[in-house]
Amino acid sequence: MSDRDIDREIQRYRSEMARSTNVGRADLDEVEDHLRDLTAELRGRGMPAMDAVAEAARRLGEPTEVGREHARVRTAFGGALPTLRMVPAALFFSAALFIKFAHDLPVNVLAWKSGIEVSFGLVMVFALLSKTPWARPAMLGFALFQAIDIARLDIATPDLLPVTKVTGVLWFGAAAFLAPWNRRELAAEGVALTLQVYAFGMALVHLWFFIPESEQFTTAYYAPLGLLAIGACAASAFALVHRIRAGAIAALVAGVALIVEWGRQYSVGWVSDSYVTETLLVQVGAGVLSLLVAAISLRGVRGTMRGWGRAVGGS
Repeated sequence: MSDRDIDREIQRYRSEMARSTNVGRADLDEVEDHLRDLTAELRGRGMPAMDAVAEAARRLGEPTEVGREHARVRTAFGGALPTLRMVPAALFFSAALFIKFAHDLPVNVLAWKSGIEVSFGLVMVFALLSKTPWARPAMLGFALFQAIDIARLDIATPDLLPVTKVTGVLWFGAAAFLAPWNRRELAAEGVALTLQVYAFGMALVHLWFFIPESEQFTTAYYAPLGLLAIGACAASAFALVHRIRAGAIAALVAGVALIVEWGRQYSVGWVSDSYVTETLLVQVGAGVLSLLVAAISLRGVRGTMRGWGRAVGGS
C-alpha cells in the first residue's frame, strides 16, 4: 500500500464521518490528524501500511460514533448554546417579533412583510429551543440586522417612535445572548451563516425602501439584479444550513449582484446624493458580506478538494 492509498483510506474515513454526523470542519481536521499520526506510529513499529491504517481506524472507533461524540460538544456551526442563555435569547427574540408585528399590522404594505418575518422567526426560535445546530447563527444574523437597522433609523430620524426603540433594545438583547462569548463558540460555518442572514436582511430592506414607491411592486422589472441577489442570498443560507458546498457560488453571485445593482441604481438616479453614504453601507455592505461568506465557503471546498486529490491521486 502506497502513501496515496493511505490518503485514500483516511479520506474515506473522514468522508463517512462528515456524511453521517453534523460535525464541524475543525473536528474533522482534528480526527484526520489523529488518524494520520496513529497510522504513522504503527508503521514506525513495523506494521504493514494496510494493517496500520485499519488498526488506527479501529482504535479511533466507527466514524459515525466518533462524529456523534464530537457533535455533542461542538457541531458544524459551533458549540451548543447554554440553557441560561438560550431561554433569554428566545424570549427577547420572540418579544421583538410580536411587538414589531403589532406595530406594523395597521399598515397594509408592512403587515404581510412582518407576518413573513414572524413566521420565519418563530421557526428559528422553535429550532433553537430544539437545539437544532443552525438555529443559533441564523437567529444571531437576523437579530443583528434588525438591531443595527433600528439604530441606523434612530440616528437618521430623531423622532423615532418609542415602540421602535424598545424593539431595538430587545433585538440587541437577543443578539447579546446569541453572540459568541469566546472565539470557539461559533465555527467558520456558523460565522458564514450569521453573515449571510444579516446580508439577506440588509439587501431586502434596501431594495424595498430605496426603490421609488410607485415601483416597489414591480421590482422584478426595475431591479432584476436585486431580486437575483436576494434569491442568491437565500440560496446561500439554505446551502449553509444543509452544508452544501455549492452554496459558495450563490454567495458569490449575491455579492456581485448587490454591488452592481447599487451602481445601476445610482446611475439612474434612484440613489440621491443625500443617501449615497447610507446606501453604500447597507447595500454594498451586504454585497461585501456575501463575498466574505463565499470566501469562507470556498475555503471549505478547497479543503475537500485537496482531500479528494490525495485520495485519487494514485489511481
